[in-house]
Amino acid sequence: MEKHIVSNYDADLNSCKSMIIEMGIQIEKNLFDLIEMIELPRKEIFDNLLKNEASQNTREKKIRLFVLNTLNKRQPMADDLRNIIIALKISGILERINDHITNAAKKIHNLEVLPKDFASNNSVKMLAKATLQNLSTALKAYEQFSADLSKQVQVEDESINKLFKKVFEENSINIKNSKKEEEIDSYISMLFIAKEFERIGDLSKNIGKEVKYYISGKIK
Repeated sequence: MEKHIVSNYDADLNSCKSMIIEMGIQIEKNLFDLIEMIELPRKEIFDNLLKNEASQNTREKKIRLFVLNTLNKRQPMADDLRNIIIALKISGILERINDHITNAAKKIHNLEVLPKDFASNNSVKMLAKATLQNLSTALKAYEQFSADLSKQVQVEDESINKLFKKVFEENSINIKNSKKEEEIDSYISMLFIAKEFERIGDLSKNIGKEVKYYISGKIK
């Protein structure tokens, strides 16, 4: 393969990676804003998250088209092919993460009665912040193609699962002890909100798995 062709191909791969990292940074910011909604629900944050959902969907489609065009133009070797495959998968994973962020924001926004301990609920905030840290680690693992960071993502996800279990148990007790229907509804909503964070953790773990696949060439 001629040198300028190789150079152009490398440029395509780097451009693709840069687009995904840029997408990831914005989604990381969206997740940070969602955590702010837990501490202080504000309509302006909610409105911005809704606007960002449409832009992230557009960005994911743009990346997908870029990846497919790169495949059509080139005949990649094994390493480069894995690079392209995980780029396609990770952009889709990030789009799904953003969907869960938006879903959680909608649930918070639609709460008619906030649980008494909503803003100070340490378990929910710990879960949310652990999810943010996990996504950040996953993005760094992809940016650096780091095996160590991809393993760290898996460890952090286990902590997220434990935190989710704690939130589930606490809110289940609150539901049993509440006598007002609106309070019960709000605690049920909290369970669904926590589930969105848990799913984000699962998806971040999948990013780590894709990085591991790129490095090792093995699916498992």
